[in-house]
Amino acid sequence: MQVHPITLAFNGSNKALEGPFKLHYFQSTLLQVRIAVMVAAIFYSAYGFIDVIAVPQHKYLFWTLRWGLVLPVSMMMLAFTFTPYAFRFMQPALAIGTMINGAVIILMIMAAPEDKQFTYLSGLVQILFYVYTLLRIRFIWASSCFSLLFLGYIAGALITGRIPSERLVSDMAFLFGINLMGMLACYAIEYYTRKGFFLSRQLETKKRRLDLVNRFLEKRVEKRTSELMRANKLLENEIKERKEIEKALQENKIRYRRMVNNVTDYMCVHDMNGSIREVNYRMISGLGYSHKEIVGRNLQDLMVPEQRPQFAHYLNRLRQGQKAMGKVTFISRDGQLRLMEYSSIMAQHTGSGDVIYCLARDITERQQTEKALAESQAHFKDIFETAAAGMMIVNSDTQSVVEVNPAAAQMIQESAESIKGRLLGQLIMNDFPDDPPSAARLWADVDPVECNLVGSKTTIPILKTMRPMEFNGDPNWLISFISLQKIKEAEAAKREAEAQLNRSQHLQAIGTLAGGIAHDFNNILYGVIGFAQLAIDDAPSGSQLHDNLQEILRGSRRAKDLIGQILTFSRQNDTEKKPIQPTPLIKEALKLLRASIPATIEIQADIAPHAATILANPTQIHQVVMNLCTNAAQAMLPQGGHLRVVLNDATVETEELGLHGPVAAGKYVRLSVIDNGCGIPENLKDRIFEPFFTTKTQGQGTGMGLSVVLGVVQAHQGAIRLLSEPGKGTRFDILLPAATSSKEMAVEDNQQTPGGRERILLVDDETALVHMGRQMLSRLGYHVTACQDPIEALDLFRSNPDNFDLVITDLTMPKIKGTKLAQHLLHLKPDLPIILCTGYGDQVTTEQIEDIGIRELLLKPILRHQLAVTIRHSLEAVH
Repeated sequence: MQVHPITLAFNGSNKALEGPFKLHYFQSTLLQVRIAVMVAAIFYSAYGFIDVIAVPQHKYLFWTLRWGLVLPVSMMMLAFTFTPYAFRFMQPALAIGTMINGAVIILMIMAAPEDKQFTYLSGLVQILFYVYTLLRIRFIWASSCFSLLFLGYIAGALITGRIPSERLVSDMAFLFGINLMGMLACYAIEYYTRKGFFLSRQLETKKRRLDLVNRFLEKRVEKRTSELMRANKLLENEIKERKEIEKALQENKIRYRRMVNNVTDYMCVHDMNGSIREVNYRMISGLGYSHKEIVGRNLQDLMVPEQRPQFAHYLNRLRQGQKAMGKVTFISRDGQLRLMEYSSIMAQHTGSGDVIYCLARDITERQQTEKALAESQAHFKDIFETAAAGMMIVNSDTQSVVEVNPAAAQMIQESAESIKGRLLGQLIMNDFPDDPPSAARLWADVDPVECNLVGSKTTIPILKTMRPMEFNGDPNWLISFISLQKIKEAEAAKREAEAQLNRSQHLQAIGTLAGGIAHDFNNILYGVIGFAQLAIDDAPSGSQLHDNLQEILRGSRRAKDLIGQILTFSRQNDTEKKPIQPTPLIKEALKLLRASIPATIEIQADIAPHAATILANPTQIHQVVMNLCTNAAQAMLPQGGHLRVVLNDATVETEELGLHGPVAAGKYVRLSVIDNGCGIPENLKDRIFEPFFTTKTQGQGTGMGLSVVLGVVQAHQGAIRLLSEPGKGTRFDILLPAATSSKEMAVEDNQQTPGGRERILLVDDETALVHMGRQMLSRLGYHVTACQDPIEALDLFRSNPDNFDLVITDLTMPKIKGTKLAQHLLHLKPDLPIILCTGYGDQVTTEQIEDIGIRELLLKPILRHQLAVTIRHSLEAVH
């Protein structure tokens, strides 16, 4: 820290800190200065009682000085600290105020009697201590102020002569010592305050630098982490690929060993004296010696005698580091002479000393060897030409393509001749650097690697490997690659399959939920249908009440069919079909539709009054009408339009091709839904029947409407025709085969409902169903005993089993299920006919109720005629 030794102001390289320090010093000491000024004013005023004791004759003068001069000056100093000028002039103002207070004390000393002067001198000392320590006046101002007061005191004493010289000297020494200690204290306080400020600024600077470094390091760490993750992914892929390559290399190594052992040349390793250390199988078999017989012998022992003197010259050339080449004649074990063309070279610094590697070829069989070589080259060419992977031979010096196989030409989509001579960098992206040796090192590190193959029409991703090879006597690279296009497409297909699986699981969950809802709804609907049938019996025929109740019953039957459809959907089973007249069904659907679409859409119905009967499920046909008309209405929003629905008979004279398969010749009922909406673009006509496909925004459609329509039509052996033009509208024609019989199934109301006089025990935990069942069975003539508690019903039956001819019980009840209750009842009366009722048939199977001995299983809601027939069938089966 560089400061001025006297003023303590920052200088040198720290000069710029002086301004911030003054602001810091002002802000940090302002509150202390205000408190110190207030406390000083209070004490200065309170000391007025000393004037009464010490100088009563001058007390009014002293009070005037204290309260008339010093106190206002102190208050002015305090007020000044709240002004905008306090920062610039507070130190001079405090010094001036201190000078005024000190001057007043000096006047009091001069006016006081000699024996009381020391009392007021102590007040001057207090001011000195207060200013140097508590008032936080900077050293330069404090020391200047008290130096002037000290001189003023001496001047006053000398001028007035009221202080004896001996005591004046003593007071001067006393004040000088006190002043010196105060200056040192003030100096130390300001110095260490500055030092603390300096260190804090240094700390803040280092902290900012450290924050910058930390942020920089964090970014570097994030970047390196991201790079490491990518590198790790690449490394995993490379490890997998390397394992496959290592496996191939191991197989190549085995093939290489076999090739060495089967090579047609003689291979021999001997030391510098000619002693044989190792030979290949060809040399052993060619000379007729065993491995044990030939290893350890001197090579010249195998030579004809006239050539042995040249063996020493042969070894000398090798010792000089030269390559020895020439011809030699060996003697086989059976005495045959074999002329060899050899090439030998010394291998230095091996584990067992220098050795000679000698390769010799039997020239007598050169013709056969050349033929074998030609066959080998042809084999390589066959592999090269027929390989499924793309392969290219690239000159390592010029980086130009020398040869290319058909697979590579097919991937590039150019002829092999047009590819030859082109630079590899034009075909494979990001390959050779400018320096071929660097390229070799680079590729050795990253091989195999993914890159892009640039074709004439497209660029495809490939996995490339390369190996050095010699081709036509020149150094080349053999580059092989396979297309990754199918792999990436397979990955995309896998993701799509996973999405389809999720949608399938979503549908399965919906089906499960639908089954649960249907169970409770069937119980509710059972009561509605039953009470409606009872009310119809009581209503006068032809009355408005009777007609209203018939509408309730008709709507309940529709709800019953709808619940059956929901259950069928949840089980993915076929639905029941029956002969129906489509005309009233279509009219009913249009009534419901009118209430659900905007009034801006006009519905025009052209329904044939006597259309042919069809074999169909009414609920599903109703669903087809609603889905097609809803789609048509949405296509005309928001401006509105005309929706036309036509139902008539149609005949297909000859088999024709429909939208999803052939349409057989025959008679059909044709349902046409025509709108003048936005139409369907040509590129979407093949996709609109796909499940979950929709052009609506999220939340406005599921994409299942037309998919359901297609499924229903195909399930009814029907066909769909589609005509659409963007901007003009769309027409759907639904062709449903006409039934061979035009007689529609009679409804229950026209059938005879059988009754009886037997005694029936009715068990159901629903109060409304028990009440309705008792009335319905009683009106059929039966004697009915009803229980809501299955335990109570079991006890009642146990008390007198012969008192009941038949039991009707619900399946799902508290305390005990209907199947368990049936087992107990049959144990008491084995031939007892039992009818089991349930709102959801999947809770129990036919096999289970047959094993228990239950005669019939009825699915709620149960129609009165159905229940009556089932009761009679169960009772008559016993007799």
